[in-house]
Amino acid sequence: MSAGAVIDKIASYGSKHLVLTGGEPLLHQRVLAPILARLKGSGFFIEVETNGTVAPSAELGASVDCFNVSPKISNSLVEEGVRIRAQALRAFVRSQKAWFKFVVCDLKDLAEIEGVVSEFSLPRERVILMPEGVDATTLLERSRWLVDVCKEKGFRFSLRLHILLWGNRRGL
Repeated sequence: MSAGAVIDKIASYGSKHLVLTGGEPLLHQRVLAPILARLKGSGFFIEVETNGTVAPSAELGASVDCFNVSPKISNSLVEEGVRIRAQALRAFVRSQKAWFKFVVCDLKDLAEIEGVVSEFSLPRERVILMPEGVDATTLLERSRWLVDVCKEKGFRFSLRLHILLWGNRRGL
C-alpha cells in the first residue's frame, strides 16, 4: 500500500487522534516519518507507543505529540541488555514529550523502577504505574496498595480498565 493510500485510509476514520502501537513502531520510523508529517500537517494529534529501546529520529519526533514509553523491568522476563537501552531512554526524556509507564507485579518491582527513574532522570510527574493482571481480582488486589505507592512517590496510576470490563478476551 502506498503512503498516500495509508494516509487516506487513516483519514477515512474521521478521528484526528492517531495512536501508533503494536510491536515496536520505531523500528519503522524511516517509513513512518513522512506519513506522520503529512498527517500532522492535516491537524492530527499523534501518539506513539513504544518499549523505549529505539530512540526517535528528529524527523519522526517533530510530528509526534506524545510518546507513551513502557520500559520493561525484570518482571517481564526479558534480558536487561535487550529491554533497557540508555541512549533511547535519554532521548525520550530530552524530547519532553514522553510519559513512562511501568507494569508492577509486586512491591519488589518498586526498587527497580526507582532505579530506572533515578538513572535516567525520568520526570516523576510523567511516570505511570500500572498493576499487572489478567483478571479483575488480581488487578483490584494490586491496585489497592499501588495507588498508595503512587500518592507517596508522586507517580501517576493507571488501571487496565478493559480487563475489569470485559476480562482477558481479545477482539471486542
